[in-house]
Amino acid sequence: MQKIIDKLFYLRLTQMSIMLFIGLCCYVFSKIPHVWWVMMTMYMMLGSVEPGLVKAKSINRAKGTLMGLVLFFPTIYLLQFNYRLIPLVLMCSVILVGSISPKRYDITVIFITFALLSSTAYSFTTPTIEGTLQMELNRGLNTLIAITIVFIGEYFMFKRFRYAYKACFIYQLMVRKALLKAVRKITKHHGLGISKNKSILFNELSQVFLITFNNLVTSSTSLLLSSDTKESEREQILTFNSLAFAARRKILALYYNTLIAHNSTSANQELMEIHQIIKRMAFIQIK
Repeated sequence: MQKIIDKLFYLRLTQMSIMLFIGLCCYVFSKIPHVWWVMMTMYMMLGSVEPGLVKAKSINRAKGTLMGLVLFFPTIYLLQFNYRLIPLVLMCSVILVGSISPKRYDITVIFITFALLSSTAYSFTTPTIEGTLQMELNRGLNTLIAITIVFIGEYFMFKRFRYAYKACFIYQLMVRKALLKAVRKITKHHGLGISKNKSILFNELSQVFLITFNNLVTSSTSLLLSSDTKESEREQILTFNSLAFAARRKILALYYNTLIAHNSTSANQELMEIHQIIKRMAFIQIK
């Protein structure tokens, strides 16, 4: 399994490096004004890492940029009636960027566009030489170039190598392994008659669950957001995740009944149900 993980890591690293290299070439050799927007946009979109999440973020980036450009066009002319409002618009945009829910990335991008255009459209109280329409066209063109590079790279990665499917399968295996390991630790802890450091054991289990389940949810969301994922695969992913979280709850109950309440009857019942759930998880893993 480690070999597959290493292969996926280097494959993803190579793919992202190629995309960023193409973006860097655009920055170095292109004569488009403000071409640094290409690299900035690519860095923002590739921060999601997972293919499906990158695609969703790219779409929201395009929607937000387009809406921001459309809304800013009349705003910049209205600001010319009172230049004192320019810092106010800039500050409000920056505040709203950090206030919007992360789930509404498209709205966040609208205010990012407002903040960037406000800071570049004026130099104190003097308008820049670049016209408003020209500035917005340059911004839109650079964003379009970045999104095109990312979309082509992500399509090739997602379709040709099925990276997201393989990564999700690996994370599912890791979650099952973590659940079984947690059960063994609890039963071993109880079998040795250890009464001390129960909180240390609980913290260890919490850290393992936090990492493995976070990776699983991120990878699963990437596939669920993709339009290329089949309906049967979506059902597999959702069922597996539901069983995984159910098993985690049962393990926490096993910890309580075994090491806190010392209720052997409930602990045995929980242990049996945990093993049944984990067996079911093995049959619905995505391939």
